[in-house]
Amino acid sequence: MISEAKLAANRRNAQRSTGPRTPEGKAQSARNSTLHNLRSRKPVELTAEDREAIAEIVAAFRPTVLPQTPSEEAVVLEFATARHLRSGIERAIDEAFCTNEATVLDYLERRYTAAVTRFNRAYEPFKDLVYREIAIRTNEPTISPAAPQYQSDRSVA
Repeated sequence: MISEAKLAANRRNAQRSTGPRTPEGKAQSARNSTLHNLRSRKPVELTAEDREAIAEIVAAFRPTVLPQTPSEEAVVLEFATARHLRSGIERAIDEAFCTNEATVLDYLERRYTAAVTRFNRAYEPFKDLVYREIAIRTNEPTISPAAPQYQSDRSVA
């Protein structure tokens, strides 16, 4: 149970901390639940520069995969977005190494792990589009190369 004096002090302090008051502060506070723009229930908030960079990546890959449906176009866009976000975090990590701040590097490492996960998830369907396009151009069946098979040095008895 909390004492009356502590309860009164908590109430006085609560009167002073009323949250953001300006529209800018409220907007920032609304974005607090977005987890690093990588894994969020809200859409990623991209800047105009981000959208432009992603559009350039999409334009570079579109001739390679020739998306034929809206879902294939979405695959290319997600791959380009994941690639752009991962690249941005990699640049931030490079800059953080110059500062030698462990807390910054820990934070960026978590963001990098999330970005790589998103990139890897986007890469699989994108890779399938690339292999399909290669098969069409070479008149061969669409088969993704299998993972390399490694043989064990141990013999099974």
